Amino acid sequence: MKLKLLPYLPIFMCFSMMFLMASAALSQRPGGPPAGGQRPANAEVTGMVVDAGTQKGIPFASVVLIRLQDSTITSGQLADENGGFVLTEIPMGRYTLQVNFMGYESHVSGMFALNPKAGLV
Repeated sequence: MKLKLLPYLPIFMCFSMMFLMASAALSQRPGGPPAGGQRPANAEVTGMVVDAGTQKGIPFASVVLIRLQDSTITSGQLADENGGFVLTEIPMGRYTLQVNFMGYESHVSGMFALNPKAGLV
């Protein structure tokens, strides 16, 4: 018997939610600023995982942020009970976002860049 996945659920969660907000925010890492007084630039990636068909949030979906430079996992978490997520203290750079949930096709976003001057690029 074949497992029938919901037809990609139009690529897993209509990533119009991918960044309800991706705001670049200058923030200080624990331990204080480096010598010279400049603070490292970090960003926050906020979004909501939704079912593309029903537009309802998918609770507890896995959200992983992957840095393109070396394909390392930079951050990740489970979405909340409404499908929302917030990834904080993200270094500036180029990323993709991968979302997984049992019963759905895995989804990888297109490349996006976090830039302290422009926010989401």
